[in-house]
Amino acid sequence: MDRQILILIIVVNLIAGSIFAYKKAYAGNEKTYIEYSIPNTAECGTKIPYSDKTKGAESWLWDFGDGEYSNTQSGEHSYLEPNTYNVKLTVIGAFGVIKDSMKSITVQLSNAEGTQKVSLPAIAQPKAEPAPTTAPKVDVKKQRRSGNSNFELPNDKGAQDIEE
Repeated sequence: MDRQILILIIVVNLIAGSIFAYKKAYAGNEKTYIEYSIPNTAECGTKIPYSDKTKGAESWLWDFGDGEYSNTQSGEHSYLEPNTYNVKLTVIGAFGVIKDSMKSITVQLSNAEGTQKVSLPAIAQPKAEPAPTTAPKVDVKKQRRSGNSNFELPNDKGAQDIEE
């Protein structure tokens, strides 16, 4: 009977030790559980590095937010369209512990794609006609013959009569 009690004490200690180790390694270490890096900004078409240094991680699932996924611990990914994407990393550790975290990345057009120097031809500006220096001539005789005795002068400088 002493032998059975001794075995029971050993089994209880093993179970308690495993629970304590599990809680210490995973449940109590929330801040440092997921440690991964991905840049905040990138350019379209460039390869951006991603990596995870999570302690105790055994498998990974990266969701890059553009319909692409990866199950590697680290690598590179390219975005084809400018946008802001939510990158989600899910890690599975010992004892089936699952944790995830999300970060945003803003993808912009590269300078080569978004900025092009264009030379436009110069636009010809119309030349302004100089203002007349003398008042226009009015044919008073012609105006009288037509019966129009009330005609206006074209400007405030007066008109010059054409000699008869």
